[in-house]
Amino acid sequence: SLYKPGAKPQGKQPESTQREPDQYRQQPYQQQPYDQQKFPSTYDPNQVRDTYRRSTRYSAPIPNYLLQAILATIFCCLPFGIVAIIYSAQVNSSMQFGDYEKAEIASLNAKKWTNISVITGIAFWIIGILIRILGNTMS
Repeated sequence: SLYKPGAKPQGKQPESTQREPDQYRQQPYQQQPYDQQKFPSTYDPNQVRDTYRRSTRYSAPIPNYLLQAILATIFCCLPFGIVAIIYSAQVNSSMQFGDYEKAEIASLNAKKWTNISVITGIAFWIIGILIRILGNTMS
């Protein structure tokens, strides 16, 4: 059963030359006329995900509010300031991974917790001053 040049194959033909059944044949592509094609009736910009739009939307750097968070932690309210620092750190790491939406959300959260820390700190300072003033007048 060695190969002999010029010899015809015996027996069954190879499967590649056999005829395919009609059910497996590719049907010709039939495009509808242009005026009958269905297009979305509304344009949703949130579903557009091309690189150009994302790169122009995030061309300006996203602020991380790290300095403000550190200052709010030191001078205002420690627990809320720590939360702000954590969100501030997430901004930079998300930017490095290219997840701009997550970085923007973390930036907004860092700003929110920094503001909460500052407002809480100021409120505690005011309450402390009022207690000292009222405590001195009552005695």
